[in-house]
Order: sequence, then C-alpha cells, then structure tokens
Amino acid sequence: AVDVLQSLCLSWEKAEQERLKQREAEVSRALDEKDLELSQERHRRAEADRRALQLESRRDDEMRSLMNELLGARERIEVWRKRTDEKERELTKEAHRRQEAERQVTWLQQRSQMHENAVRENALLKQQLHDAKAAAAAARAAAAAAA
Repeated sequence: AVDVLQSLCLSWEKAEQERLKQREAEVSRALDEKDLELSQERHRRAEADRRALQLESRRDDEMRSLMNELLGARERIEVWRKRTDEKERELTKEAHRRQEAERQVTWLQQRSQMHENAVRENALLKQQLHDAKAAAAAARAAAAAAA
C-alpha cells in the first residue's frame, strides 16, 4: 500500500512537473510572442517618430524657403516702388520742363511775329521816307527850274 501510494505520489509529481513544464513552455511562448509584439510596436513607433521628424523637418525647410521667397518678393516690391516713384518724379519734372519749353516757344513766336511786323513797318517807313525824299528833291528841282 505504501509502495502504491509512493508510486502514485511519484506519478502525480511527474504529471505535475510535466504539466508545470508545459505551463512554463506556454508562458514562455506567450512571453516571447508579447516580446515580439512589443518589439514590433516599438519599431513601428520609432518608424512613425522618424517619419514625423522627417515631415517636421521638411515642413520647416519649406517654411524657411517660403519665408525667404516672401522676403525676396517684399524686397523686389520695395525696389519696384522706389523705381516707380523715381520714374513718376522724372515724368513730373519732364512735364514741367516741357511746359516751360512750350511757354518759351510761345514767347519766342510772339517775339518773332513782333520782329517781323517791326521789320515790315521799318521797310514801309524806309520806302515812304525814300518816296518823300524823292518827291522833295523833285519839288526842289521844279522850284529851282521855275525860279
């Protein structure tokens, strides 16, 4: 009876050890699977973080590029405004010079007209003087011949 009990205890201990080994193997497999899942999740997260950093870096680069373009455009606009203002001032000065030149041309045309009138009047007066001298000389000659 003791032998049977001992053999029963031994077989129960062996069965228990076998069941414990199987349970440890299952737990070990489950742990390995969980470790693998954890490793994969860590890898996915690291990959996602890397992609997020790349996207953020790309966005920052694009923002810097756009800001540089914006600053360049502002500088070009400022240069264009200055040129436009300068051209407008030049056009205004040129318009004033043209108006002054037109006034001078008008004044010179009036002076030229007055000069031409004076020359014509002078020529007419010279002719009248010449005719009057000739008439006076003829009258003197006729008076001397009559006397």
